[in-house]
This record gives sequence, structure tokens and C-alpha cells, in this order.
Amino acid sequence: MPIDEINSLEQLSQRFEHWLEKEYHKHFHTGIGQTPMERYIQDFNSNSNHTSTSTSTSTSASTSTSSTIKRVAEEELDRAFQVTIKRKVKNDSTISVNSQTYECPHRFIGKTVEIRFPSDKPHQLVIYQDDKPVVQLKQVQPYQNANIPAWSIRFNKEDEDENENENENEDENEDENEDEENKKIRIKEKGKRKEQEGDQVQ
Repeated sequence: MPIDEINSLEQLSQRFEHWLEKEYHKHFHTGIGQTPMERYIQDFNSNSNHTSTSTSTSTSASTSTSSTIKRVAEEELDRAFQVTIKRKVKNDSTISVNSQTYECPHRFIGKTVEIRFPSDKPHQLVIYQDDKPVVQLKQVQPYQNANIPAWSIRFNKEDEDENENENENEDENEDENEDEENKKIRIKEKGKRKEQEGDQVQ
């Protein structure tokens, strides 16, 4: 099937499996001196403590009857398949990757940072500087930020009594001020009436 006739991921997967099984595994590979299928069987038998018989036409491969498969650590695989992107840190000390928001240290605000993450773990973002990891970023959880408890001031009983006494004193002072003002007004009104009476006598 020509590549331009592949119209879906399923067709591509089927085409790849056919090529892998019928062609790749059964064709001679110069890098290992035998077919991939032969190398797999050889290593499998070697690790199972069975005698391995090589059918390779390569002299160098035929002299080796056993080999050890080296298992790569997950961290090494993550580094080997890292994706590198760049983002500018916003004023609220966050960046956005794949429609998700992540918190950054405040010192990166306004700066463009290099971010790396394993291709199969897009949520494990790490800031790199000079090719060295600096800090792993934490994803912002909007529902947690929205549920931050409100802070309020609480008074004990003594504080409440003291506040009540202060309020009472303020009320008394206000009453005294009002009485003095009323007294002044009454004096002024009395003076005006006397002046009016004097004018009428004249």
C-alpha cells in the first residue's frame, strides 16, 4: 500500500507491523552481523543458560556465543527522549504548556526559560539552565486556589470587653459634645430674643 493511500492511524499501524514482521526482522543487518530475529533468539537463549548457535555469515558475530542485554534505567530513557520547549514566565510567575498552567520561581518572571520533559510524561516539566536541571515545576490547581480560607481577626473576651468600654466612652463623649453645642445654641437664641425686646421698647 503506497504511503499516500494510508488514511487512518489503524492502517498505518497495520502497515508498520507487516513491514516489521516480514521485512525488518528477517533481513540481514550489517550492524549486528545477523538478522534482528536471529539476534533476539541468541540473546534470549544466552540469558536462559542455553547453548546458542549462530547462523550469521559474519565472522565476528560467529565467534561470540553469548551476550548480555543491558537494561537501561527509566531515568536514562526519559533523558534520551526529552522534549525541549521555551516559554516566557508571566507576571504572575506562571507559564502555560498544553493548556495547563504551571508555577515558576519568582526570579524567572519576565524571562524566557528552557523547559524539558519526557515525551511520554508531558506533565513532568523541568526548567534547565546551562544544560542542567534547575527546578521541577508544579501544576496550578485552580480549585485549590479558589478554596483558600478567608482570614479574619478574632478577639478574646477581654478584648471584646475593652472594645465595648471604648465604644461606651466614645458615646459619652459624643453626648457631652452635643450638650455643650445645644447649650451654646440656647445662649445665642436667648441673646437674640433680648436684642429683639430692646428694639421693641425703643
